[in-house]
Amino acid sequence: MATASQQFQDALGQLFEDNTFSDFVVECGPKTWHLHRSTLKIHSPYFKALCTGNFEEAKNQKVVIKDKAPEVVECVLKIMYHGPSDLRILVDMLLNLHPARNPFITWIEVHKCANYFQIGWMGKGIIDDLQAYAEAALSPQDYSWKHILPSLTAPEGPCEGRTVQSFVEGVKHAINVYGADTKTDLLESLAGICAIHLPYLMVSRCWNDLQKDVEAHLFTTRVISLYFWGSTTPLLSKQLQIMHACWGCSCQLAVQQAPDFRVGQDSKIVQRYCSFCLPIIQQWLAAPAPAEIATDEVSDDMSNLSMDDGH
Repeated sequence: MATASQQFQDALGQLFEDNTFSDFVVECGPKTWHLHRSTLKIHSPYFKALCTGNFEEAKNQKVVIKDKAPEVVECVLKIMYHGPSDLRILVDMLLNLHPARNPFITWIEVHKCANYFQIGWMGKGIIDDLQAYAEAALSPQDYSWKHILPSLTAPEGPCEGRTVQSFVEGVKHAINVYGADTKTDLLESLAGICAIHLPYLMVSRCWNDLQKDVEAHLFTTRVISLYFWGSTTPLLSKQLQIMHACWGCSCQLAVQQAPDFRVGQDSKIVQRYCSFCLPIIQQWLAAPAPAEIATDEVSDDMSNLSMDDGH
């Protein structure tokens, strides 16, 4: 049975679908929402200025949002009405409606839209929920690491772990949106996540390419500093204890492990590969990615503001 607080929040959320007493129109692309100035201006300084200032929007009681994906704007508006308790639910609904899209880029776009509307509490809530989402996605699933570590036994040759690749694309998108030289709460949170999972990231081509990106250099340097000298959570060491076998072929013999010293010049990152898999992963990381151009094109299209479903 729902608590009184939840019932109260649900009642407010129903106003989003009820235009009986609406007095302000928000339009984005083909979508239109009939909303309420009192709700909009309480949560958003952006809407407060439009509703009360000397603008055409205040006179016409209508605003047209440009350069934003309609479905992302709708998600943010719904969260504004439903409150922080339904934030994760509403973003998950958006992700489920568009399963072909990179989920991390979608999270970044929702945060970007909330920031555009200047909804402070929502931006903080998105960062917290994105961190929880990323931690779950980058953790072993049923003791399986296939979605995290590169596959060295695929018939077509070594290939990226799909979740790590999506995550790094999301990080790159966030850097492009906010700039690596800015210390926003979102980038600080992503840097912390990267530091926790750095051993996995370091054996992926996409992360190595990100490290070579001049625009991302400050961010990746921050991640490495956090790993060696920061106060990362013990989550990483717990995950590493699950995977005692070789990261490439899962064999239990002759696993080469680099000691993990957090302080000092001999600091190394823990990675586990047997004598057979170690040269394979080293050669794969050193060689240029054959699909690098195609990967960049997909990433750019997915980060496009229209967020088309063609991927």
